Amino acid sequence: MVVRALQGRVGVYEDGSLGPNTIKAFQRHLGTPVIGGVNRTGSAMVKALQNRLNENRF
Repeated sequence: MVVRALQGRVGVYEDGSLGPNTIKAFQRHLGTPVIGGVNRTGSAMVKALQNRLNENRF
């Protein structure tokens, strides 16, 4: 349900799957490099998402 809600927020098909298209959309939305994946060590997307969640502004 969380992934579907985030997909709706970034404007991609809401299927609940966290695949490359959804990740790319998150990366574009967050203004991070669009690589279509999540780096295990220091993902810019994860850091940006956490910062926005902490600031309550996703």
